[in-house]
Amino acid sequence: MKPAGMTDSGFFFLDRVPERIALGYIEEAKGRRTDPFALPIAGGAYTTVGDLSTLWDTLWGGQLLAPDTVASFAAPRVPVADAATTSHYGYGMWLRELPSGRCVPLITGSDAGVSMVSSRDPETRTTVSVLSNTTDGAPPVYRALMRWLSEASPPR
Repeated sequence: MKPAGMTDSGFFFLDRVPERIALGYIEEAKGRRTDPFALPIAGGAYTTVGDLSTLWDTLWGGQLLAPDTVASFAAPRVPVADAATTSHYGYGMWLRELPSGRCVPLITGSDAGVSMVSSRDPETRTTVSVLSNTTDGAPPVYRALMRWLSEASPPR
């Protein structure tokens, strides 16, 4: 196995973050504010939509893990009651059930002032990644995109 090639991602100390990062915004009663000190003192995880696409390519391409291991991780194991973003859990990844009944794996996360959701349909190779510089910004945009994609896609 070899590295994923995610050249714009990493865990950086706050005094060594890349120059091209977006500032995160925290919602408060008076409006939004940005505060780098609200994040962990050692810094946090940084990525780009391009690097997330690279991650999915290398994951499904057998470069990070054996294909049967990835398939096992992405198989539905546990139903999830709150299906707003997901409908199942596999081994280490969430899964969203499509109208066709197939499940696509997704990764999601958030912290103060940042959120992300990224999924890859291994059959169509469609990747949907939403990164937001607000704590709760990515999931609703992701759900809207997935709704739009399911309505725009012709039946198979």
